[in-house]
Amino acid sequence: MKKMIALLMALCLLMTAFGVVAEETRPVVQDEKAPAVVLKDVNGKKVAATIYDANGNVLAELLDDGSLLLTDVHHRETADERLDHAYDQLMHDVHFSDVEAIDHDEKLKKDINERISTAELNAYDLLTYEVFDVMINSPEVAALLTDGAYLEFTVELLEEQAAPMLVMFSEDSERWKLLDSYTVDGKQVTLRLEKQGVVGFIKPYEVVPGTSYTYVEEVYGAYPSTSEIDQTIFTPSVSGKPAPELVPTITEDNQIVVGYIYTTESTEPIVITQEDHMLITPVSESAYVGDVTIHEHLQWAYDAILEAEEVQNIQTDIGAQIDEQLAAGGFEQTHADLVVRDLFDVTYYGDHVEQFYNPEALIELTFEEKELNPSDPLVVLHSHDSINWHVVPADQVQVNDNGTVTLKLDGLGAVAFLVERGEELPAPEQAVSSPE
Repeated sequence: MKKMIALLMALCLLMTAFGVVAEETRPVVQDEKAPAVVLKDVNGKKVAATIYDANGNVLAELLDDGSLLLTDVHHRETADERLDHAYDQLMHDVHFSDVEAIDHDEKLKKDINERISTAELNAYDLLTYEVFDVMINSPEVAALLTDGAYLEFTVELLEEQAAPMLVMFSEDSERWKLLDSYTVDGKQVTLRLEKQGVVGFIKPYEVVPGTSYTYVEEVYGAYPSTSEIDQTIFTPSVSGKPAPELVPTITEDNQIVVGYIYTTESTEPIVITQEDHMLITPVSESAYVGDVTIHEHLQWAYDAILEAEEVQNIQTDIGAQIDEQLAAGGFEQTHADLVVRDLFDVTYYGDHVEQFYNPEALIELTFEEKELNPSDPLVVLHSHDSINWHVVPADQVQVNDNGTVTLKLDGLGAVAFLVERGEELPAPEQAVSSPE
């Protein structure tokens, strides 16, 4: 009962914070729904999709009765297992285009680079903004997809969504190809599929106002000092403090630097400038980010921490690892004294993405953290893949005297700041939305 009360309070306060965001005019671009199917009126019937033979003759019509099932990647655990596996494949490497290609032994990025054929863009400048599974509910009807037969249907994009530059497809979620058989008419995309499988819409990365260089306020903060509620990491504190921001530096030639990439190939770090495609997204902004993998990674991270109920349950042995790090740093606290205050995603697009093929590469970023000082404990968790967490080594986490924190991460992905538990729960009226 105590855990249930704590969880209910957590959700109530969190919804208060998200309610403020919902009142903003920014449109939600990650609605966790597959694109809506456009129905066609055929002889008085509402047809969702049609199966044609190789000569274009109608073999079957799928009505608006659930015969055609599109499932968004967010609901992958309830869909055909290929959707869950497809997400794992897309998250496995440093970029979605690193998945295996169907038509050759190379990665999909080879096909993408050949298809876009422009000096201004390459595969690493692109993102997937829709990923969904396509399934025919009737095995007998699905069996018609043979000997050149194909399934044709049309979906409607959201008002805020651009038409796809490319469309990728995988029948087995292991290997992928770019579709030639699709057309775009305004906000409608018509697909022709020779098999059931997973579809992804691809577009170039672009800056979305409100997501770059912003962070969430306290996700899980201080706990209420009452015996009625367990003192866990699940009581959110959206306290009204400014969210930590990425801290840039200005070089002598007036170049704005937001970070560095350290590699074993060079003694000099790669400079990440303001013009580079560095994207920092807080969990509270995940509904507004274009990249569906960022949204899903953040939601996985949030759910994983929420369901853990205690820090040591986030992952096996992570409590012991945190305790070891705290003890080595001379802190008396243990993992039980810490809460997750900030949760955000670090993503990078462009040429330098390939540096993260090297497992020894590190990306250095500095955040504003005025409420911490070098005598305060700070433990950082990092996830690359929506499967595992690891504790960032202490020598890669530096709390500076000027109210900033410098991190060196061994890759991109979700990041959580664990700080010492507070004393009081802020009043609900203090809850505010993340900065735009």
